[in-house]
Amino acid sequence: MKNKFLLTLLGLVCGAMALPAEQPPKGIKEVTQDFAVMPDGTHLKWDLFLPATKGPWNVVLVIHAGGFRTGVRGPKNVAMDMATAGFVGAAIDYRLDASSNLLKTQPSPVYASPANPNQEQDIEAAVMAARFPTSSPLQGKVTGWVGVIGGSSGGGHALWVAATGTLSDWRANAAALLSGPYEFDDEASLDSTQLLGCDMELSSFRSDQTKYCHTSETNPSLTKLHNGSAIYQVQSDVSPIDMIATTLDPITPNQIDDLRDREDSVGATNYIYNKMDGCLHAYNYWDEPYVGANPPETVAQQVANFFLDQVGQ
Repeated sequence: MKNKFLLTLLGLVCGAMALPAEQPPKGIKEVTQDFAVMPDGTHLKWDLFLPATKGPWNVVLVIHAGGFRTGVRGPKNVAMDMATAGFVGAAIDYRLDASSNLLKTQPSPVYASPANPNQEQDIEAAVMAARFPTSSPLQGKVTGWVGVIGGSSGGGHALWVAATGTLSDWRANAAALLSGPYEFDDEASLDSTQLLGCDMELSSFRSDQTKYCHTSETNPSLTKLHNGSAIYQVQSDVSPIDMIATTLDPITPNQIDDLRDREDSVGATNYIYNKMDGCLHAYNYWDEPYVGANPPETVAQQVANFFLDQVGQ
């Protein structure tokens, strides 16, 4: 029987006492390097966390949140947890929309259409670099199996590479989606006036998705929102998906339901669905209990075990 990933409470406490913040656990090596140079000259980097094993390795990409416009690579702790589970954890860049948060080599915001295809191409490039590396430390040391974890906006990106391309190019072998936006033209989400999240604030769904798709927030083009939505790429051959959200998620809780319904409608059955009680969003519940797990485990453990199960199939 395959050993499952387990972060014990003792290990977490000892690690917190022994290590400075964001430092890899003992035996895990961190390497930062370019994984792609995009047509506009932007150098995309990733922080690789290499497991203590010699390989060959499977790779899990970690796609950051930030409403498509802000954010930094990571969270590093998520990539480190993947390395502890035996994967290469790779926290990746993608080009940003906000001028105050441009990547160092990014010449301009991707406000000019088409922004969303640019970002999708960045995620696809990361999958390709993980599957077909051309330099050390991954060259000759990977299996070609690539998983993706996406939180919030990164969840939409992760779904994109789980549903498009093929396993001979940029399709991920499996994806874990944490509180992602998937169906941008869903009018219930766009019109949500619920007080959501732990701070009980209005959903930011309309603002985030309309800016990303370059349409009016007050009178959005549903065609542009539809074309930017990863959910419409989902067909019966979509890669296995582990989808998680909370009942008061600030990106509107029905997005996870929309994706489950889409999977069912196209005959895709290889998914896990968990809408957990609570108000936390995306990576904020990474170390929290995965509700309903028996025996008990955290979301981090459940996601790692989901990937281990997929590798074993």
